[in-house]
Amino acid sequence: MIYLLSITAIIIPVIIIKNNRFALVLFCSYLLIFTTVYFFLPLVYGIRYFGFFYVVFICCYLIARPQISKIGLFLSIIIFSLQFANGIYAYSTDLRYPFSEARDVSYYLKKTRIKNEKVFILNATLRPAISAYTGEKYFGIENGQFLSFCHWDECLPDSVLKSKLNDALNTDNTSLVIANTPIQNLLDTAKLQRLASFNHGIFKGENAVVYRYRK
Repeated sequence: MIYLLSITAIIIPVIIIKNNRFALVLFCSYLLIFTTVYFFLPLVYGIRYFGFFYVVFICCYLIARPQISKIGLFLSIIIFSLQFANGIYAYSTDLRYPFSEARDVSYYLKKTRIKNEKVFILNATLRPAISAYTGEKYFGIENGQFLSFCHWDECLPDSVLKSKLNDALNTDNTSLVIANTPIQNLLDTAKLQRLASFNHGIFKGENAVVYRYRK
């Protein structure tokens, strides 16, 4: 279904502007660039670029159809009004909540962390964000190294991760554990003390719960 909708989203604009060669070439050229960026450049999250797709279509539409009918004008007003309302909502949300909780988590670590206490970050998205604020590398369970980044393509089974995590945690009397999702059966919950939750971020992947693990 998603592929059908994607093809439809391309075909309909092409049909609308097909009578103007310049607008059609401009729109298709952008599609080619967009496709190249989305599929071939590393670490590019394509959804953030969909707004440009909409803007380019509006520009091409105005080029192809400079005279807009009353129905077209009415529909345009509705569409732009919805866009304006969505923009106000998004901006107000951005004012009320942080995009990421990584900054607040990093400040909390500085206040709470016992000297030389190790910090284990279990979520791949959280580690680079927190590391950027603290300027510190954190122990990566997946490869046993201290990292400021993540190996996004490395995903260990829970059984292997549990074994590695227990071995790493039990080398010290206490450690801090930061998770984005419930720890479930990875750790002995009797040894965990929940310290703080940070769950107001707009980007849910960088919300966090901080635990202290005592051996």
